[in-house]
Amino acid sequence: MVSNAVVRKFHGCCSEDYYCRAIERLAAQLQSPELFVFSDDMPWVRQHLAFNMPTTHVDHYAADSAPEELRLMAGCRHFVIANSTLRWWAAWLASDRGGVVYAPRQWFANPAMSAADLIPPSWHRL
Repeated sequence: MVSNAVVRKFHGCCSEDYYCRAIERLAAQLQSPELFVFSDDMPWVRQHLAFNMPTTHVDHYAADSAPEELRLMAGCRHFVIANSTLRWWAAWLASDRGGVVYAPRQWFANPAMSAADLIPPSWHRL
C-alpha cells in the first residue's frame, strides 16, 4: 500500500514504528518466534524493516496471487497486520487457533472514520 497513492490516500500506511513495536510485543510472548512477512512491496519492507529473529519474506506477490497468499497467511497462528482487507481476513480466518493479533489503531487515513466495528475485542490495537 506504500506505493499505491489511491489506497494510501484512503487507508494511510502503518508506520515502521507500528510494525517494530507490534513485533517486539508479540515476540515477548512467544518462545523462538519466526516471522513470515507478506507484502505487496517487498523491496520497501527489505529496505525499511529488519527483525532480530528468523524471517522468511514471502515475496511471490502478484495481482492474481491473492487467494494463495490468503491461504498461506491464514495458516499462521499469530499476526501483526496492516490496515488491509486481505491481512484482516487472514487473521480472522485463523482466529480459532488462539493466536495473538496486533492491528493498527487507526485503520483509515481520515481519523474521523471509525473502525471500531472492524477489529474484534480480542485483537490488540497499537
